[in-house]
Amino acid sequence: MKIETQELNKILTNLKPGLAQKDITEQMSHFVFTGSNIVTYNDQIYISHPFKTSFKTSVKAQELLQLLQKVNGKTTTINLEKDQLKIKCGKASAGFATLEEGQTSKPISELEKQLTKVKWRKLPKQFNEGLSLTMFSASQDMMCYSNGLTSVY
Repeated sequence: MKIETQELNKILTNLKPGLAQKDITEQMSHFVFTGSNIVTYNDQIYISHPFKTSFKTSVKAQELLQLLQKVNGKTTTINLEKDQLKIKCGKASAGFATLEEGQTSKPISELEKQLTKVKWRKLPKQFNEGLSLTMFSASQDMMCYSNGLTSVY
């Protein structure tokens, strides 16, 4: 499959908060490709982004991010060949070790079952405004309040 390199970088960067610093539990430091999404999760957070692929696997996140930050091609090709995720971008190409589909799908399917039991509610329209009023008590940067910043970041 082909995707713009910049768009892929943006997706993977948005998924980074779901990565664990240490791989204590299997795949917590991996990008998991489910066929319909890319998922990251750790013991506190689960993040999913729509991303259609013809394969299901997972790959170490840090290695993939390092490659994509160094390449300068406009498009990136991603394919699963045997037990490697093949990435080609411009003149650069690399293969990343992956986990088998069964190892990938079991933890994700368990998490998704738990998520279907959760009742989601829409946030009120004034949520960001209310949150901005409390930033001074939660921020490590005292300047965010004193400079009058009112947007959530």
